[in-house]
Amino acid sequence: MARHWWHLLLMIRNFFYITPSDVLPHFWYLSADFQLFVISLLTLLLFKSRRMVAVAAFCLLSLLGCAVGTFVVASLDLPPFMIFPGPILKVMEKTANEYYIRPYNHAVNFFSGCITFLVMEDFKQWKLSKASLCAGWVVAVSCALFCTFVKLAWYRSPEPTSQAVKLLMAFFDHILWSIFLVWITLACSSGRGGPFGKFLSWNAFVPLSKLSYGVYLIHLPFLELLLHATRERLYWSIFHMVTRFFAVVVWSYLLAYLAFLACEAPTGAL
Repeated sequence: MARHWWHLLLMIRNFFYITPSDVLPHFWYLSADFQLFVISLLTLLLFKSRRMVAVAAFCLLSLLGCAVGTFVVASLDLPPFMIFPGPILKVMEKTANEYYIRPYNHAVNFFSGCITFLVMEDFKQWKLSKASLCAGWVVAVSCALFCTFVKLAWYRSPEPTSQAVKLLMAFFDHILWSIFLVWITLACSSGRGGPFGKFLSWNAFVPLSKLSYGVYLIHLPFLELLLHATRERLYWSIFHMVTRFFAVVVWSYLLAYLAFLACEAPTGAL
C-alpha cells in the first residue's frame, strides 16, 4: 500500500500492474469507474441541450472501447475475457493487468447506463405490443445466456476457437451483456417488467443496495483473511464454494453495516 497509495488518490490504479501480493487489489475498479464517470460527465455537459447527439456520442465511445479492447486482445494474444481461475497464472495476470482492469474494457457497460438514462423517458411513452415486449425479453435473455455459457469453452481449453471467433467475442461480449441490462432497466422502469420487475422492486433490496459499496470494499479483504486463517487444505467442490460464498456475503454485509454506521450515516445529512 505504501508504494501505490498515490495511485488510489489520483484514481489511476488500473493503469499500474497489480500482483496477487498487493493489498486491496480490487480497488482498481474505483479508478476505472471514476475515469468513465469523468468522460460521461464531460459528454453530458457538452451535449446537455442535444440529448440524441449525446446518445450517439456514448454509442461511439462504447464502440471505441470495444475496438481498443479487441486490438489489445489481438496484439497481446490474450483470451477475449477474464478466465478465473485460469489454468496458466501468468496468462491470467497478464489478461487482468493489460485488458480486464483498463477503462476501455468497461466502457460499453458504463456508457450503456448513460444511454439508458437519456432514452428512459421516451421509452415510457412508446406504445409497444405484447409481441414486441416478448421479443425484447427473448433477445435480452438470449444475450445474457450466451454471454454466460459461451465462456465455458475457454474454461475447458485455452484456445477453443479460431482467432477470428476470439476477436468477435472480445468485441461483442460486453455489448451483448449491456443489451440485457439496458432492456431490464427500461422494461422495469416503465412498468413492463412483470413479475421480474416486481421482484427487483422488492423493498428488501433497498437497505442492501445502500450497503453494496461497503460490501465491495470489504468482501475481498475478508475473503483473504478467511483463507489465511485456514490451517488445512480446502477441497474445491461446488458445495464448498457455494457455502463459502454465502458465508462471505453475510459477513460482508454485516461488516458493511457497521462501516455504514461509523462512516456514512454520521455524514449523510451534511
